[in-house]
Amino acid sequence: MPAMLDISGDGFDKLSLLLDRFAENVSNLAPLFDQIADDFANTQRENFRTAGAVYGLWTPLSPAYAAWKEAHYPGQPILTRTGLLRDSLSSRPFGVEHIDQTRMVLGTQVPYARYHQDGAGLPRRPMINQPTRGEIRRYGSMLHRHAFEGVTS
Repeated sequence: MPAMLDISGDGFDKLSLLLDRFAENVSNLAPLFDQIADDFANTQRENFRTAGAVYGLWTPLSPAYAAWKEAHYPGQPILTRTGLLRDSLSSRPFGVEHIDQTRMVLGTQVPYARYHQDGAGLPRRPMINQPTRGEIRRYGSMLHRHAFEGVTS
C-alpha cells in the first residue's frame, strides 16, 4: 500500500502539489537510473584510467607478468589487454544493463571479470566497489532533483 499524507488548511495547496509531483516522479525511476548509469560509466573510465584509484589502487603486476604483457600487449595498462573488460564497464550499453521504472542492474558479462573482482586465483583488483562519498553525494543530488523537480540533468 502506498504511503499517503493528507494535509488540509490555508496555504497548503503548493505543498500538496509538490508532494503529488514527488509521488509521480518516484513512481518511474528509469530517468534517474539512466543518469546514474551514465555517471557509473564515467566513474569506471576514471577507475581504469587511474589503475583503480577511484576505489583503491589495484595491486601492481608482477615483474614477470608485466614484462610478458608489455611484449604481447605493448602499452596496455593494468587490467586491460584487449579492452573488452574495460569497455563492458565504461561504455553504454554495458555488458549487463537492465533499467526499468523500479530497478537497475549494471555489470559485465566478461567471464574473467569475477576473478579480478574477487581475487580468485589472482590479486584482487576490484572494478566495482562500495560507492565513494562523492558518488553518494552525486546520486543523492540526482535523486533529489528527480523526485522534487522531475528532472535528472
